[in-house]
Amino acid sequence: MGIGTVIGVVPIVHESHFDYKDYNQAVQEGLANSQVDRKKLVEKLDEGVKYCNDLANNATESEKAKSNQYSEAVKSYGEFKTGIKFVTNVRDDSGFYDSSVDLLSHVKVESNILSTPPLKVHAFPMDVDSAPADFPREVEAKMKVCKSQYDREKIEVEKAAADYASTLNSETSYVDVKFPEKFDENNFHIAVAGSNKITTGSLDRARTPLDFTIVSKDFFSVYPKFRGDDPTVKVSFDGHALSFENKTKKFVQIKSVSIYYNDNIYSISRNDNESIVELSPEAVSSGYDLVDRVNNVIRAESNYPNMTADLAKKTNFKFGFAIKYRVEEQTVDKTLYRTDRYNLYNVLKNS
Repeated sequence: MGIGTVIGVVPIVHESHFDYKDYNQAVQEGLANSQVDRKKLVEKLDEGVKYCNDLANNATESEKAKSNQYSEAVKSYGEFKTGIKFVTNVRDDSGFYDSSVDLLSHVKVESNILSTPPLKVHAFPMDVDSAPADFPREVEAKMKVCKSQYDREKIEVEKAAADYASTLNSETSYVDVKFPEKFDENNFHIAVAGSNKITTGSLDRARTPLDFTIVSKDFFSVYPKFRGDDPTVKVSFDGHALSFENKTKKFVQIKSVSIYYNDNIYSISRNDNESIVELSPEAVSSGYDLVDRVNNVIRAESNYPNMTADLAKKTNFKFGFAIKYRVEEQTVDKTLYRTDRYNLYNVLKNS
């Protein structure tokens, strides 16, 4: 076409059409001349095709047994998992446990994902290509081939169904129970023991035991309640904040506060000319946050990690305050000082 375009030749396109009318007439004339009974040939072919198709459909239908197995397995496995209930056995070795931890929130039941059944579509085609005289015999031969193929594949289908049933039985025979050997929550150190697998043969899955041991507890910023006074001022400590009471009819300036914790001392002050708190006559000033003002040494001293009641009963510490103050119109600072020894267990129990 490219050359024709260049030299000016007009291309000619030929189209052909299949004449079915002529074709069918030629077929009929050929059948008539050969004296072949076309109707019987078609009926024989239909018989063979139906026979092979029925076998193929039977084989394909047999595949559905695996789908039924899967549906039953999913149902029974779900019922098994739903029926699992844990019984928590809690042993408090810390002596401080208050049931504030949701223990079972750390336990997970993980079921298997069941294998979906592989399904095969079976087909036994009836391919016949022979002379009319041999046609019926070839159809019969091909039907026998279909039957042989069906018998082989039926055995394969049944074996596959048995293998799949075995796989499902294995996958639905247990669930995994996941939990940490140890975990921390609400300052408690907790150990867990129990079975990591529950089998479908468990006699009483509704009472599956799990053992939780409350090993110890961490305590932070442990300060005892405290009171100290003299004729001029009274100091109270609620475990976190200080309160000052002026017992006189004059102004009182609190110049500094020193906190004692065992052998450590930390002082809070401004300068000689300023007070940290000024008290009007017979006034009370409360809410002076002390815990948030202490230094890291005192803060560390007030922490008691991995504590048990038995250990706390054997642990004592010294705690107290020194308050430097000055009364109006006086030029000399005065001191209110007091420290005491405390038992850690009693402080924790009463806090």
